[in-house]
Amino acid sequence: MNTFRALLLCLTILLPHLLGAAENPEQRNPISIKFLAELSGGNADNAGDVAISGNTVVIGGGFDRFIDLYEKPTNGWQTTNTPTAVLTCDGAQYCYYPEIYGDTVVAIAETGGGTSYAVDVFVKPSGGWTSMLPTAVLTDPDPAASFVAVAANGKNIVAVAQEGGNPGYKAHIDIFGRASGAWKDSMPSAILTASNGDYFEGLAMSGGTIIAGAPEYYRNFGLGAAYIFVEPSGGWVDATETAKLTPTDGSPYGANFGVAVAISSDATEVLVGELFSSSGAGAAFEFTKPSNGWVSTTETAEFTRTSGDSIDDFGTAVAINGNIALVGAYNAGAQYGQGYAYLYQKPSGGWMNSTQTTSGTCPNQDCGKFGATLAISGSTTVIGSSNDNGAAWVYGP
Repeated sequence: MNTFRALLLCLTILLPHLLGAAENPEQRNPISIKFLAELSGGNADNAGDVAISGNTVVIGGGFDRFIDLYEKPTNGWQTTNTPTAVLTCDGAQYCYYPEIYGDTVVAIAETGGGTSYAVDVFVKPSGGWTSMLPTAVLTDPDPAASFVAVAANGKNIVAVAQEGGNPGYKAHIDIFGRASGAWKDSMPSAILTASNGDYFEGLAMSGGTIIAGAPEYYRNFGLGAAYIFVEPSGGWVDATETAKLTPTDGSPYGANFGVAVAISSDATEVLVGELFSSSGAGAAFEFTKPSNGWVSTTETAEFTRTSGDSIDDFGTAVAINGNIALVGAYNAGAQYGQGYAYLYQKPSGGWMNSTQTTSGTCPNQDCGKFGATLAISGSTTVIGSSNDNGAAWVYGP
């Protein structure tokens, strides 16, 4: 579940079509969201996986081998189903979970009916984005390993590899580096693991900090956990976690804490989704980095809703940055599978337990699974929906 899955919005921006009047009077000011454009999945089938970096959005699905790339026109974002370029995971059956950082796009490529996985890397050509095949292909030393999440920064690409491809086994994080400044076919230069052998499923990255979610902690009937890894001054080496994060609230019979993770651009805040809180309705937990660095701890704040239940899938997508946090619930709404996004504003004294500042769905309310994925760059937010052919819904000033 990144370029980083985070949200940064200027509080003076009025964005009225997604989010209406504030629902929590304790927050500072009402925040709403202005709808800018719908970017439909032109080639990526069932596209709901979205990412953004600067003026470029990528959309992937799970049922074909294409990633649609859209660049912002000079006159601003416009609704379209014609991408700037189509990136093709060469030889793959499926290509999904795209991420973008600057001029580099990464995605997971699956072949052989789930028997072989790789991370495909696409680097923007000197003449600009154009439809293309991968620049490089990254693989795990274990040919049976399944890649399930990928993220990137300026110098590294990281990916969760599940060993044996089966829950109950171990998982690790592969660290890939650029050789002589260029991406080439390679295997990881370092591998990160949990000290207890936990089973990672998702991750996010900002600078030299990685957060990985492990909702299967204690296997099928546990609370879940998230793990922080901080890059040493000399660069990444094989290592275990810097810190382990856990919640104080969750179902003891399988909370799935760690089902979604996000990290702020300055790596001082993380947000972790949980599918089943003690109320059964899901939650998201914010952790603020201590002044002396990341240490194992429980949450700074818990985010819940004023109404909802467990079938809404609240907490399965999260984003955080600056004074804003965003949580998705892709099955919430009057119609099952409609989807909602919930926005939280940081109080002047810092994050605290709260319900949403405001919430909403897509403009026509029939997009399907709105909030399945979340992404942000600057003041532009992208929200994914995956029903029908899927789409990326762009909001901003």
